[in-house]
Amino acid sequence: MEENRTISSNTFGNENYIIQGNVNYNHYASTNAETQPGQVDNVLKCLYKSPYKDRKDRNPQRVQGTCDWFVSHEHFRTWSESSSSSMLWVSADPGCGKSVLMRHLVDSVVQTTVSRTVCYFFFKDDFPDQKNVASALCCILRQIFIQKPSLLSEAILKRFNTGGETFNASFSELWQTFLQVVEDENAGEIVCLLDAIDECEDQSDQGRSQLLKALCALYGTKRSFNIKFLITSRPYVEIHRGLQPLDIPGLPVIHLSGESEDEMKKISQEINVYIGARVQDIGQRLQLTQNECSLLLERLMHVPNRTYLWVYLTLDLIESSINVTEKMILEATSNIPKTIDEAYERILSRSSNTRQARIILHIIVAAARPLTVKEMNFALASSETRQPHPDMELVPDHRFRENLRNICGLCIVIVDSKVYLLHQTVKEFLVKRNMTQTLQSQSDDYEWKYSIQPQESHITLAKICIWHLLAGSQILYESRSHAWRDTFLDYSAKYWVSHFIMMDSEAQSMLTKSILTICDTTTFCCKTWVAVYWTTMQTTCPKGFTTLIMASYFGLNFAVQRLLDMDVDLNVQDEIYQRSALCWAVRNGFPRVAELLISGTRKKIGNFKLPLRKGARIDLQDCYGRTPLTYAIWNGDVALVKLLLKAGANVHLKDRLGKTPLFYAFCNSDRGIIDLFVKKQRPVDIENDINTLLFSALDNGHEEVVIQLINTGRANLEARNDFDEPILILATRASYTAVVKTLLGAGANPNAKDRYCDPALFVAMYSQKAAVESLLSTGADSNARANAGFSPLIHASIAGFAAIVELLLDARADINAQTYAGASALHYATLMCHEEIVKLLLEAGADAKSQSDAGALALMLASNGHYIYATAMKLLLDAKVDIRPELYMELPEIIYQNLNRGAHRSIVQLFLRAGAYENMRTADDIPSFSGQHWDSMMDYLHVLREGADTNTI
Repeated sequence: MEENRTISSNTFGNENYIIQGNVNYNHYASTNAETQPGQVDNVLKCLYKSPYKDRKDRNPQRVQGTCDWFVSHEHFRTWSESSSSSMLWVSADPGCGKSVLMRHLVDSVVQTTVSRTVCYFFFKDDFPDQKNVASALCCILRQIFIQKPSLLSEAILKRFNTGGETFNASFSELWQTFLQVVEDENAGEIVCLLDAIDECEDQSDQGRSQLLKALCALYGTKRSFNIKFLITSRPYVEIHRGLQPLDIPGLPVIHLSGESEDEMKKISQEINVYIGARVQDIGQRLQLTQNECSLLLERLMHVPNRTYLWVYLTLDLIESSINVTEKMILEATSNIPKTIDEAYERILSRSSNTRQARIILHIIVAAARPLTVKEMNFALASSETRQPHPDMELVPDHRFRENLRNICGLCIVIVDSKVYLLHQTVKEFLVKRNMTQTLQSQSDDYEWKYSIQPQESHITLAKICIWHLLAGSQILYESRSHAWRDTFLDYSAKYWVSHFIMMDSEAQSMLTKSILTICDTTTFCCKTWVAVYWTTMQTTCPKGFTTLIMASYFGLNFAVQRLLDMDVDLNVQDEIYQRSALCWAVRNGFPRVAELLISGTRKKIGNFKLPLRKGARIDLQDCYGRTPLTYAIWNGDVALVKLLLKAGANVHLKDRLGKTPLFYAFCNSDRGIIDLFVKKQRPVDIENDINTLLFSALDNGHEEVVIQLINTGRANLEARNDFDEPILILATRASYTAVVKTLLGAGANPNAKDRYCDPALFVAMYSQKAAVESLLSTGADSNARANAGFSPLIHASIAGFAAIVELLLDARADINAQTYAGASALHYATLMCHEEIVKLLLEAGADAKSQSDAGALALMLASNGHYIYATAMKLLLDAKVDIRPELYMELPEIIYQNLNRGAHRSIVQLFLRAGAYENMRTADDIPSFSGQHWDSMMDYLHVLREGADTNTI
C-alpha cells in the first residue's frame, strides 16, 4: 500500500492521501513562462479546489432570534469595527451552533463592500477537499481575486507561472501569495472567516499547525495592511496554545457556551427561542393543540445543559414516538437521552434494516465527496447484488429518500440531493480509531458506537466502484452505455483508486486481473472512465496511454508487476505530455512502482527468463523537458530522489525554462534532498554548479534559493556573471535585502563594484535603506569614489535620498568632498532643490564658504524660478556664504526677463539684503549686461533695496 502519498487533494480517513479527484498539479505552470490569453481563468480554475459555497450552505440557516447575542458581543463588535488588523477566536463544544453562526455571519452580517473583501472556508472532516489547509487557502485567494480582479497582478501571475506543478498544494507558496495580495496598496480591508479549524487535518506539523504558526507570525509583526481573521473551533488545548504564543498578547476569545452569567443567560434564551420554533413546527405537522404544545415546550425547557444539536436530535426522537395525547407527551419526554451519543444510539437502534444502515454509513464515511441520492441508491443496490450490470434497475429516487430516512434516521441528512452525515459528532460516534475506543464502547453498552472501521469502509466502496467499472467492460457499443454512464460513473471513475489503495496487499493482489481489465486502454470502458476522470485535472486528457502507463500513473503495484512479467515496452511515452510510465509514477509519487520500472523486465530466450534485466530509461524528458528526477524534487520525495540518483539520473539536463534538476533541488529547500545532491558530486563541480545556480536563482527572483545556496558555504561570493556583475551588486540592485545581509554575513566584499566601477553603496541607495545599513555596518567605504569623483554622499544628495544622507553622515562621510569638477554635496543639493538635504548638510557642518563656483550656483538658482530655490538660497546665506560682489556679478539678463517669477525676485532680494551689489551703480559694473534694460534693472534693484512691493514693477 502506498501510504501518506501527497499527490492529490482528495484524502480519506484521517491520514492517507490518494491519487484521484482534484489532483494537486498546477496546469497554469505547465504551459510556458510567457503570458497566455486566458491565464487569469486558468488561475481561478486552479484555485477552485473545493465547492466552498455548497459546503457553507449545507449548514442550516439560523432560527430568527438566535445568534443575536454574539453579533452584539463586545469582542465581535470591536473586531468588526476595528480599522487595523485583528483576529477573533470563537470556541465551543460540539453542537453549540458554531457553523450555523458562521453561515449567518457570512450571509447577513459581515458583508463585502467597496473597501472590504470578505471570504470564507468551512472545514469539515468528512471530505478530503474540505479538511485540507491548502484547499482552504486556494478558495480564499479565489474569492479575493473574483471580488477584486485588480489584485491578481502580474507579480501574482508570475508566482503561479514559476511555482511548479504542486504550487496549489503548497501551503508555503499559497501563504506567501496571500501575503503578497493583502500587502497590495489596493487591497483595502480583507476579512477571512474560517469555520471549524479543529477539523482541518494536521499531520507531522503539516496542515492546521502550519496555519496557526502563520497566523501567529502575521499578527506578531507590525504591518501596514488591514487583514482580519475570525476562526471557530472546539476549545482544544493544542489550538489554544497554537494561537497564543508569546508574541500575541491578549487574543480575544468568545466561548459560545458563555463565560459570564449574563452571557450564559443570553445563550439559554436563544436556545429557548430555537426550542419554541421547533415545537411549533412539530405541533403543525402532528396537529397538536395549544395545550399539548405548551406541555411539550415546558418539559423541554426544564432540561439543563442543552445544546442546539441535542435539542434537534431529541425533538426528532420525540416526534417519531409521540401520540396526540398529553399522557403520551409525558411518556415521550420522560425518557429523553442525556447525551448526544445516547441519542445516536437510539436513532440507529430503530433502523428498519441495520445491515443496510451499516453499508450506507460505511459508504458515507469513506466517500471522497458527497454522493447524490441516485449514486447512493446505486451503491447500495450494487453491494446487495455484487454483480451489477449496465442496465440494473433501481428503486425510484423519491422512494429511496424515504428508505434512507427509515434506515438511518436522523443520522444522515439530504441537502441539495446529496447525502451527508448530520454532524461531525456522528462520525466521531461511529468510527473506531483505536482499540481504546473499542473497550470504551463495550463499557458504554452501545452497539453502534465505534462500530465502523475505516479500512472496511474503503473496501466497501472500492468493491462497488470496481464492480461498476467491470460492468462497463461488458459494453461493446456506446449506444448501450447511457444507463451505465448516468448512474455511478462520475464517482467510480474519479475515486476507485482512492479506495483500492487502502485495501491490504493480499486483497489488492486478488483483484489484479480485474484491475488489468479496467485499465486495458484499448477498451471502450477504459477510454470512457479515463475521460471522466480527467475532467478533474484541468489539463488536456492524454492520448497514447498504454496499460503499463495507466497502472503506473495510479500506483497499482501488482498490476505493474504482472505487466512486467509480460515483457512490455517500458519506455513508451504518451502522445500529449510525452511522459513514460516511470515519469508518471514518479510525478504522482509512487516509489514502489518506480523501483519496479527501474528494475525492469527480464530478458527471455524462448520461455526462459535470463537473470539480466532491462530497466526503464531514467532521463527520458517530457514535452516540457522535465525528467522524472525533476518531478521527484518538486514533490519533495527524498526516497524517490535517492532512487533516481542511484540509478544514474542526470542532474544537469535543462528543461524548456532552462532549469535543471539541480536548480529545482535548491528551490525545493528540502535539506534531505540538497544533501543527496551535495554528496553525489565532487567539490569543484559543486562550487561551479552552485555559482551557476546563484545567478539563475537571482534572475528568477528566488530569494530563498539564493540564501540556501549561500548557506552551503560552497559559493564563490566574488564570482561575476557574463556581464561582469558580482552577486552582491545584483542582489542589491534587485532590492533583495535579506540576500544582501546573508551575503555580507558570509563574507562578501562590501566595496564590490559593478561593471561601471560604481561601488555597491551607489547601487544600494536606489534599493532600500536596509541595504545601505548592511553595507556600512560591514565595512563599506563611505568615501568611495565613482567615475568623475562622485562620492556616495554627493550621489545621495543629487538623488534626494535624505535618509541615506543621514546614514552616510553618521558613517563619517566627508561632507565637503568635491567632484573632479569642484562641486560638493551642498552644491548639488542646492542645485537640485533638496531643501531637507541642504539643511542636513549645513547642520552637519558643510562649509558654505568654500564654494568656488558659488557664482555659477547663484546663476543657476536665478535661472530656474521655482519658489523653493529661494528657500535653499536663504539657507546658504544664513550659513554666512561669501557674498562678495565679484562672485555674483555674472547674473544674466534672465533676472530681468523673468521679473514676474517670484523666485527670482526673492533670490535677488536675499543677495541685496546680504550686502551684494552695493557697488553696482553703472552699467560698467555689470560687464555681461547688454544695457538694453539698464534703467529698468537699476529701478528694480532700487525698489528691492527699499523693500517695496516688487509686484508693482
